[in-house]
Amino acid sequence: MPPIRHRGASSLWPCCSVVTMLSRRSLLALIGLGATAPAARGDTPQHVWPDWQAIIYQHQNDAQLDTLQRMGVTNGKIFTSRDDAASNPANPQAAAFARRGMRFYVENIATDFYSAYHRWFPDRPVDAAFLAVQALHRKHPSDPAAFIRNPGLSDPVWLARVQGRLGRVVRDYARYRPLYYSLADEPGIADLAANWDFDLASSSLAGMRAWLKTQYPSLAALNRQWEADFSSWDAVTPVLTDAAVRQFGRNFSGWADFKRWMDVAFARAVRLGTQAVHAADPGALAAIEGAQIPGWGGYNYTHLAGAVDVMEIYDGDENIEIARSLNPSLIMLLTIAGADPAQRHQLWRSVLRGMRGAILWDPSSTMVLADGAPGPWAVQAAPVFAALRGPLGRTLLAAERIDDGIAILYSPASLRTQWLLDRRGDWSRWENRGPSVETASNDAVHAAMRGFATLIDHAGFQGHYTAQGLIEQGALESGRIRLLVLPHVIALSDRAAAAVRRFVAGGGIVVADIAPGAFDEHSRARERPVLADLFQAGGNAIIQSPSGDRATTLFARAGLHAPFRVERADGQAGDPVRLFRFRHHGATLLAMLRSFADGGTVAPFTLHLASPAATTDLRSGAKTGPVRRLDLMLDPVTPTLLRVG
Repeated sequence: MPPIRHRGASSLWPCCSVVTMLSRRSLLALIGLGATAPAARGDTPQHVWPDWQAIIYQHQNDAQLDTLQRMGVTNGKIFTSRDDAASNPANPQAAAFARRGMRFYVENIATDFYSAYHRWFPDRPVDAAFLAVQALHRKHPSDPAAFIRNPGLSDPVWLARVQGRLGRVVRDYARYRPLYYSLADEPGIADLAANWDFDLASSSLAGMRAWLKTQYPSLAALNRQWEADFSSWDAVTPVLTDAAVRQFGRNFSGWADFKRWMDVAFARAVRLGTQAVHAADPGALAAIEGAQIPGWGGYNYTHLAGAVDVMEIYDGDENIEIARSLNPSLIMLLTIAGADPAQRHQLWRSVLRGMRGAILWDPSSTMVLADGAPGPWAVQAAPVFAALRGPLGRTLLAAERIDDGIAILYSPASLRTQWLLDRRGDWSRWENRGPSVETASNDAVHAAMRGFATLIDHAGFQGHYTAQGLIEQGALESGRIRLLVLPHVIALSDRAAAAVRRFVAGGGIVVADIAPGAFDEHSRARERPVLADLFQAGGNAIIQSPSGDRATTLFARAGLHAPFRVERADGQAGDPVRLFRFRHHGATLLAMLRSFADGGTVAPFTLHLASPAATTDLRSGAKTGPVRRLDLMLDPVTPTLLRVG
């Protein structure tokens, strides 16, 4: 994960998922977003996302802008007033971009709402508000004030205020056609990915109770699940983490449902901001920046992935792959801070993973100097920008990612349950865990997701993430999934478990690192894992460590055989190559990108093809006739790109 930026201080998309057979509205409904999700932006008449975009973040003078534009930078950033009654559409920086035919995005419009506990201030730390509630809870553990978010994500006054502000800003700037409108940078329920018991405000509890009525058929059903005796819906109150970590029992439903509600509340608030942007300009795009790893702080991508049009995202724990899988139309960006070999490698890797632009973070003006002279960064970056904005980049962005019929279950319920189980054995106080601790943790669920993803990549295959709601609604019955991966899925619903059983009975292969479903989807323990018998029986349900040595057999049992294989020609080990495969105009595009290593040099590799095919190098134009193997010299930074067939 790159360093946190604290920014306040200063269409065509690849399809990767079996769920593309569904309409986007149907997909969002299946994973819990409902009919209020934003409409897809690709069919809007105005602001369709252009080619790959390079976006300079810091303010630039005229000389710098001229040089940046010549080197392929297409957009900049401006701040707008958060005054709910006034704006500055005559912003001189906006005019400077417009004179050059450049565009910009509008930054941090509602950071005071969405990022209330991670904001830049000139005289105190960005996380000052979060540090304050942590300290209050340590000093007065029974004081609920530490768990009342200010402002509340369900507060109708604040929601109306933010929607009104967003509408005004969009109307003020619509004539410039900004690239997108950023709702907030590094937003979250609390401080980034911190796990905190927000929100006990009356508006939040009322929202939670209304939401719970959609999850349970009756109050009696909720009482049975929670093992509670609430006399009315208005009496329902959640179990907080202080109590949950001290529970001797194994039913955490009252805690887990509250945690999921806060994810829902966060995504709903973000979605309302997106809807305000769309209402003011049907072709405009709404964004959040600084998206975190899947886990806490609202980063439940089953809800969040469909709440915005654009997401600048930190790369961690499979969040890019998860977000893309659950919302194939999501436009993703990354931030880079230089053009050294590591940054250039990251930039190419991002494009191969479907990201459509980069924000350039240059607080010291090392890209272009104040007099307009190009700095070392500009010299190194310009050829990459030219390639990504030229025919090669347009081809990659227009290509369709090939999916081999491998689905990995993304399970926020398992993440929640595992986090609580880990805290019960951890004598340090849970409230001291800030976002850096949560991001750096290596819990079993995240580790298994990473491990299985690496196993699939190294075997030369490509898959996608799915969600429990999609499985419940028939995703495994499409006939397009051959292998289902359940990475440390300790929490699973009865309906999803039944769907997995049907999948196996129909010949599908399921692999897991543990017997899945020791808990239900509400984090209530079962007597035994719901699928224990299925995996004990063997057959098509297999227990496999992500680092196990049976991968080849596993994929072969699912009828999967890699069409390409790359090996180091000189026999040296430890230099893996990631393969990316796409379809474009009836042909296969193959990208080969080595794992980055400082000081790496061009090295010989051999590409093995499963069947003879002609190849064309997309850069040099060099062609071959039908071949079964091809000797190549692979660069340590830049991918080799071939058209095959």
